[in-house]
Amino acid sequence: MKRILGTLFLVLLALPTWAEDKEPIKIGDISSYTAGNIFAEPTRNGFTIAAEKINASGGILGRPVEVISKDDLGKPDEAIKVVERLIYQDDVKILTGCNLANIELAISDYARHNGILYVSSCTNSDKFFWGNGHSHAFRGGGATVYTINHILAKRAAEQGKKRWVAVNHSYDWGQSNFNAFKEALHKYQPDAQWVEVQWPAVGKIQAGAVVQALKAEKPDALYTSLWGSDLFQLLREGKKRGLLTDDLLKVSQDLGRQESQNVLGTEMPEGWLTVGLPAAEIDNPMMKEFVAAYREKFGTDKMGWTGVTAYQTLFTIKAAIEKAGDVDTDAIIGALEDNFSVNSVYGVPFRIRSSDHAPSHGVWVGTSAVVNDAAAFVDTEYVDGWDYLPPEEEK
Repeated sequence: MKRILGTLFLVLLALPTWAEDKEPIKIGDISSYTAGNIFAEPTRNGFTIAAEKINASGGILGRPVEVISKDDLGKPDEAIKVVERLIYQDDVKILTGCNLANIELAISDYARHNGILYVSSCTNSDKFFWGNGHSHAFRGGGATVYTINHILAKRAAEQGKKRWVAVNHSYDWGQSNFNAFKEALHKYQPDAQWVEVQWPAVGKIQAGAVVQALKAEKPDALYTSLWGSDLFQLLREGKKRGLLTDDLLKVSQDLGRQESQNVLGTEMPEGWLTVGLPAAEIDNPMMKEFVAAYREKFGTDKMGWTGVTAYQTLFTIKAAIEKAGDVDTDAIIGALEDNFSVNSVYGVPFRIRSSDHAPSHGVWVGTSAVVNDAAAFVDTEYVDGWDYLPPEEEK
């Protein structure tokens, strides 16, 4: 009996501190569930899968993680109200989420002035790092806008097209993407010319008029970072009015993402240079585990770009807290700034640059297609983002 009791005592000692302190580590997810549900819903699903996985394996420092998801209603002022409720009513210690660019910047500004840690889960404005960056703002998953567009521009420049047109949303996301692509294209192809650029407001594109203005310039190539219904209207009108011909080089920041594939189906235009995430094809144990868990819980493996980045973000936060050995904000920031690196769902280590908090995530670049009567992203290649960050002295 003494031997049994002694063994039981040792087993109890070996149990995680979960049994001693069940106070959850609360993380507030503020995402654009109304204004951008096409990318926000997979975000919530990604957080859900990650939290379940983390808690099933003992939590973080022996404590369960709890993600509280709230809608920013697509408005910066509403987002700040939600942030304050999460902090003062729900006792949230870390903020995250996936928003429109102007909302992400508003939350970041609040985090700066109120000393709360913000680890955004998706790519929006690069002002988040360069221009408006600060000690309390990080990104836990997803490449920078700069990285994505430099990778696309390098591929596009190989085709030598000279007369370029573009259409992008007239807010920070569209401006950041276009400016990054334009800068990179000039680097890789100095003789490229921009002959027409259109700037529709989000959700208010007059696609017919936009297409006619672009077509009038007899372009060789088109670049767009439009997303959602505006992108789909551009595709329909562009095809109908003869802009999107086979010999036109077409570059999209969005078409390879599962969010677009899910909507377009067999209407997916073929042959566009784009970026995406062939999650089910990535031969990495962490990704395979995520895909299987997502399929089991939500009945689909179409988890979207943002579902994967949300999943990665929660594991980034977990790794930072464990490196810090504490949930103290300054300690976590210190861990993230101290040559931070963690295994990632992408199959390569994820690093954060200490000087500006820019992440190393890259992208899969390839082309849009229709395969077996379904939208597809083919001829894909992963390009590491660390090699495409701007020199630190330039930012």
